[in-house]
Amino acid sequence: MRRASVGLCERLERRTLLSFTFESAFAIGNHGEDKSQAVDVDESGNVYHMAWFDSGQVDVDPGPGSVNVGVGHEDRGVLGTYLSKVDSAGKFAWGFQLFPNDAGRTFGAGLSHDAAGNIYASGSIVKDNIARIFLSKFSPSGEELWSNISSSTKSGFRYFVASDAAGSAFITGWFDGSLDLDNNGTVDLVGDGAEVDGFVAKVSSNGSVEWAKSLRGIDNNAFVSPKAIAVDSLGNVLTTGWFDQRVDFDPGPAEAIASTEHSIATYVLKLDGSGNFKWVRTTESMGTTIDVDAAGNIYTAGNFDGSVDFDPGPGKRLLTSPPPDQADPGAFISDVYISKLTSSGDLVWAIRAADSDSIVAGYPRI
Repeated sequence: MRRASVGLCERLERRTLLSFTFESAFAIGNHGEDKSQAVDVDESGNVYHMAWFDSGQVDVDPGPGSVNVGVGHEDRGVLGTYLSKVDSAGKFAWGFQLFPNDAGRTFGAGLSHDAAGNIYASGSIVKDNIARIFLSKFSPSGEELWSNISSSTKSGFRYFVASDAAGSAFITGWFDGSLDLDNNGTVDLVGDGAEVDGFVAKVSSNGSVEWAKSLRGIDNNAFVSPKAIAVDSLGNVLTTGWFDQRVDFDPGPAEAIASTEHSIATYVLKLDGSGNFKWVRTTESMGTTIDVDAAGNIYTAGNFDGSVDFDPGPGKRLLTSPPPDQADPGAFISDVYISKLTSSGDLVWAIRAADSDSIVAGYPRI
């Protein structure tokens, strides 16, 4: 039996990496394949968990009770997503399947909460090879307040969400073709012919799209693959992800073109609260997560191999991963990096988290 399990650890902030203090753990799952996708913890210690399951029913209550959600039959390949909440003591509060009546396959991707305790869940629904974005808002008691499901001429996939103190939601992801984020008949974004373009958008507390900005690939085979998003105390938006070839990261009339030298690279992008470009920084790595502290310092983590300079400025901070196993020259050794940038995008520090095998930040290998 494979289960998705969740533990609690302290978050990265200020100048140091905080030590692990194990508090609790619980298991949720069925006899199919379950994949944990997002965890969020609010200021009261409530834990919100979102995961995929591929068949049958899932008991989302980790305690002695039973709360089953799911398709109710053994159709492997019918993939759904559930969202659940437990309190700070690990007691089950609520849980349910997202969009149980939709015929598509639901892929949850991101979770966030606002100051009022409302929860935002994002992801995509795939049907007939077309992926539609969803962004849903739930009350602290699990009541659905609104849901937006996009329409698109082609496709989009894996959308990540952050929220601010005013209850606005910020999402990032990628798309192909044209995109109507809230399916109100108004096209919010049109792709520029690259393989896939990235986007960043702000959605008000009532679900209406306030603005949407695209990150445009210049070359035909260029792509942008956003992986995470955060909002600082001033309302600035920070995103990170991967890109290849030449990409214009300024969504306005000016240009901020970055290009890769050898392979996929990481970008860290800062926009103001209106979606205007502030700066972008790049490294030859694969960023997967981002956070920001009260002073506006930015923390990112991801993966790299070989020797990489993590200073996006004129200085140099070289991190080096182990070479491939000489007994197996084809073996790929990847290390985790963690870096800190100032609010202006200057490097403060970068460190390597080593292991004897390949390790992937943000993507636990079971």
